[in-house]
Amino acid sequence: MKKKIGFIDYDADEPKEESVPEPDRSKVSEIILNSYLPVLSASEADELLSQTDVLEFVGQFIPESHGAAVHELLTELGFKTKTFDGKIYWMVKNA
Repeated sequence: MKKKIGFIDYDADEPKEESVPEPDRSKVSEIILNSYLPVLSASEADELLSQTDVLEFVGQFIPESHGAAVHELLTELGFKTKTFDGKIYWMVKNA
């Protein structure tokens, strides 16, 4: 059955795309905190990791991890960022 929302027509009987399940947040947290700890300033950091580096690291253990979810989790865990030339870098201390 065709339905219309605003100017968009769509088939209500058409199967919906399956969403990719989010990885277990506690597992992602454990992986990150086993290797890195948050710091408050760049002077305390052992490393500045790019968003890409963090995703590659987490992806070794949990391939289905998503960039936005990892970014949100790092923020919740207290990790801080610095931006250089439009790129985000996470300030970390090696655990």
